[in-house]
Amino acid sequence: MNNKIKMCFGIGAPSILMIFVSLCITVLATLSLLTVNSNYNLAKKSADYVKSYYEADSTAEEWLSETYEALNNGTIPKNNIFTVPISDNQSLELTIDVEDNDFKIISQRIIFTHEWDYSEFEPRFKDIK
Repeated sequence: MNNKIKMCFGIGAPSILMIFVSLCITVLATLSLLTVNSNYNLAKKSADYVKSYYEADSTAEEWLSETYEALNNGTIPKNNIFTVPISDNQSLELTIDVEDNDFKIISQRIIFTHEWDYSEFEPRFKDIK
C-alpha cells in the first residue's frame, strides 16, 4: 500500500510560461509606447494650431484697433473684410460694418482657402478581364 504518486513539472513548463509572460509584457510595453508617441504628436499639432490661431486673432485685433483709430481721425477704411492666414488651408476672416465714426463686427470666422482633393482617397480597383 505504498502507492504514492509524484507530480513534478520539471524545467520545461515554467520556462515556457516565463517566455510567454515576457513576450506579453514586451508587446504591451511596445503598444503603450506607440500610443504615448501618437498622443504626444497629436497634442503638439493641436498646440501649434491653437498658437497660430491666436496669433491670427491678435493680428485681426490689431487691425481693428488701427481701423478704430482711423475712424476717430475721420478716415474711412477702404476694405471692410480682413483676412489673416492661420495655416496652409485655413484663414481667419473678419468682417466689419462701418457706421458714421464707429464700426460693428459682423462676422469672425475660419474659412478654408484650398479645396480638398478627395481623389487621393478614392479606392482604385483594377478591372480584371
